[in-house]
Amino acid sequence: HNCVLLVSRFPETTTPDMLFKVFGLYGNVMRVKIFYKKRDQGLVQFELPEDAALARQCLDGCPFFGTNLKVTMSKQGPIKLPRPNDTEGHLFNKDYSDSREHRFAKGSGRRGPRNVPPCDTLHVANLDGIVSQEHLKEALGEVAAIIGFRFFDQNEKVAFAKFSSVDQAVSVLVLCHNKKVNGRFIKLSFARNNV
Repeated sequence: HNCVLLVSRFPETTTPDMLFKVFGLYGNVMRVKIFYKKRDQGLVQFELPEDAALARQCLDGCPFFGTNLKVTMSKQGPIKLPRPNDTEGHLFNKDYSDSREHRFAKGSGRRGPRNVPPCDTLHVANLDGIVSQEHLKEALGEVAAIIGFRFFDQNEKVAFAKFSSVDQAVSVLVLCHNKKVNGRFIKLSFARNNV
């Protein structure tokens, strides 16, 4: 079973960290490699093959910073890391196997529902319970304007933020996931519910 995806049609300014954040919604990403000579193409390696298949299903055609991703299963085996003396290789080829930013416990198989396809509404979690709607709109609004917002019922530690397009929501997720707001690192994912 293959754990590696071939990803293309992303902007040449894309970094491995940007791909890690969006693909990491569907499983633990172990490595990301952007091709040196084709900067709009790369590989994303998952811990589990079923996570790679789910990410392909959800992200193929996904708007991504003004383009639409093309995601297919790769015929290539595991991504090889650059040699230690290859300083430029580390900019395009990154190992996340020990990352503290994984969303799921390692090796735990099915980890609950996470098959939410990209949408224009983000689920915002890990809030401190006292952050204001205005403060959160300001923090996320640096990337794109929020057009709808609500806290989850009476729980002010979780909120939903709606943007005018899926592309804007993806951009906010990539650029603001794990951003520090009121001393806490906010967690962003695509929302099942609408605002």
